[in-house]
Amino acid sequence: MDGGDSSDLPWRFQLEQGVGQVRITWRWLSTKSIVALIGAAMWNFYAVQMWLAPNSFVDLVAPAPFRVSFATVGIILLYMALTTVVNWTRLTIDRDWLSIEHGPIPWPRPPRIRSTEVEQLYVKASRSELAPEGATSYALRAMLRGGEEKELVSGLEEYSQASQLERRIELLLRIRDRPMSFARR
Repeated sequence: MDGGDSSDLPWRFQLEQGVGQVRITWRWLSTKSIVALIGAAMWNFYAVQMWLAPNSFVDLVAPAPFRVSFATVGIILLYMALTTVVNWTRLTIDRDWLSIEHGPIPWPRPPRIRSTEVEQLYVKASRSELAPEGATSYALRAMLRGGEEKELVSGLEEYSQASQLERRIELLLRIRDRPMSFARR
């Protein structure tokens, strides 16, 4: 595959274009990734101190079930933070399939979708009530023939990232962009 023109894609995105196929790859790394990694490291540091208690960080020994639960949460947080630092997503589109893979750290991926089943693509915004000022993230979703909806990519930080992916895929699959009616959602 040759590197294609990625001038209309956000800076973190890399485009590879071949005959009848497009691959768009991007890294998950962001400022939030670094903050999450630091938070997970601090959580795990304290979890280790709980196992070594009593010491200068933890005065009394916590019950074993609490220490196990605390350590388990720390391992999960660290795994998730590491994925956001090192992982990438690759969206491959050709005339037959739309497929998504994540790596190098294993992460669940959606099933492949037959390109002929995609009726329309659209961007959906989600506002987090947990984040200060209700941070918004964006997802690229596919409306399939028959009305089923599939999320292709989520967690994009900017609307432009999702909308440019939408345009690129619609161009390749020859899908005419049209407004979506969200009455049935």
